[in-house]
Amino acid sequence: MNLPPSAPKMPSGMCSAAKREWKRIVPLLLDLGTVTQVDGPALHMYCEAYATYIEVTKLIRAEGLTYVADGAGSSNMKRPHPALTIQNEAERKMRSFMEAFGMSAGSRSRIKVDRPSNVANPVEKFMEGE
Repeated sequence: MNLPPSAPKMPSGMCSAAKREWKRIVPLLLDLGTVTQVDGPALHMYCEAYATYIEVTKLIRAEGLTYVADGAGSSNMKRPHPALTIQNEAERKMRSFMEAFGMSAGSRSRIKVDRPSNVANPVEKFMEGE
């Protein structure tokens, strides 16, 4: 991956899923003009939340959305899987960072990015047939 000097550097110690997301998302955010070196720590947190979301979603798929809790006597009750709380929190964190980095249509409409004049707009390039 050949990134410009303005790209944030991938931190060490990230899990493999977070590293994959970093490698996927950094070039896209650079194209949007919404990330620089100073954004590295926030992007790291986004990638870790993403990795947590993926891991816990796999767990929930394997174990189901509910479990049977032992009750007093013979009353067993279905309860939501405890991992749903972790999944919801990871999703909340991801959405917050996605909003900040312009990773949704609504957030991109509110973000003003000053692109250098020598950087072509990908949409304009597409429309011109390049």
